[in-house]
Amino acid sequence: MKKNIKRFYFLFALIIFPLCCFAQERARGVGFFTHLFDYMNFAVIITSLISIKQYFWPGDEDRTVFHVVNILFVVLFYFVSLSFLISNKQYYDGYQQKNALGCITEFFFGMGMDSYQQWIAIAGVIINALYINRSVRSEI
Repeated sequence: MKKNIKRFYFLFALIIFPLCCFAQERARGVGFFTHLFDYMNFAVIITSLISIKQYFWPGDEDRTVFHVVNILFVVLFYFVSLSFLISNKQYYDGYQQKNALGCITEFFFGMGMDSYQQWIAIAGVIINALYINRSVRSEI
């Protein structure tokens, strides 16, 4: 139990510290949410890498709950962040003249490092589904 409480405090500190650093951006609104989504995108990438690691090296504990929550987290994050990107595309370089489909295409298929990170998150969702499927089959 103490180990879980320490993990919670560590996770809380990881979330609060960047929010405090970007507090001056709140007056601008869009800048704050841009930084928030960048930070959340980093969290999506880390949790996706963890889920990929757990699929190939599962260990002794069943982590099905983590994988279910991670799928929900990734889907919710992309739903919110992509709608924010589309509605505020005038603030992003290279997105001003694009329609909604063009923004999504550029986001996932652009040539920058960010597009590769998005594919890690997509692969993580697929691996999460495979882990859940394997876990359910092993319990039957």
